[in-house]
Amino acid sequence: MPTDGSFQAITADRLKSWSRCQKQYEFQYVKALHWPTDTRSFALGKDIHKLLDYQARGLDVTQVVQTASPLIQQMWAALSDYPLVTMPALRSEWAFHIDLDHDHDLTSGLWLTGRVDRIVWLEQQEMLCIVDWKTGTAVPKDPENDWQTQVYLYAVYEARHQLALPENITHEQLCFKYVEVPTQKQSDQKQPIQIKEKTVVYSGEKHRLAKQRLLDTALKLQNSTEYVLPKRCPDKYCAYSSVCGI
Repeated sequence: MPTDGSFQAITADRLKSWSRCQKQYEFQYVKALHWPTDTRSFALGKDIHKLLDYQARGLDVTQVVQTASPLIQQMWAALSDYPLVTMPALRSEWAFHIDLDHDHDLTSGLWLTGRVDRIVWLEQQEMLCIVDWKTGTAVPKDPENDWQTQVYLYAVYEARHQLALPENITHEQLCFKYVEVPTQKQSDQKQPIQIKEKTVVYSGEKHRLAKQRLLDTALKLQNSTEYVLPKRCPDKYCAYSSVCGI
């Protein structure tokens, strides 16, 4: 990774913001106008992710769960016997840094970065599975074309040697699974939680298209000086809706 200040991190969140609204991207990532946020909104998801990470590393989380809130206990009860949780994890909370220019004659300093919740090997299907826990948030409406799906699948395949994967592993042996663990109202917490799963299978053609889309969009992020305001606001929860001028 470059140390001369030329490094620019391209994340799934940045790509999503750009695709959703260029003006939102400008406020958030160019002008760095960050509004105060209520961290309590993310507390549940962080707690569940920590438990999943501890469990993946072979730690006994029994006592931690016993002192947690009833909702966390219920969510953990649903997850603790779930197949993707019980099988051995090849990686948990795996951080990646992929040089987008590594096979191009470019010096833009664009690096794809992120963190994968879990990577497991599905023995029966002979597939490598990227798992993303959705705790309190829904699976994307179009998961196959979602930036997170494409970024993570692309990154894992590009880092296959770093991950010590078999030399002959193919694109078609990769898949991405969103695992949604919905939260419940207090009045419904006596009912078991129904975990939902959505799978996207990779391919060589998808990898080629993702690579081109990533490079094209990342270069736009790096070089743009004007940021187009859409005709309609695409994000009803946008923190900049009162100042964007839409």
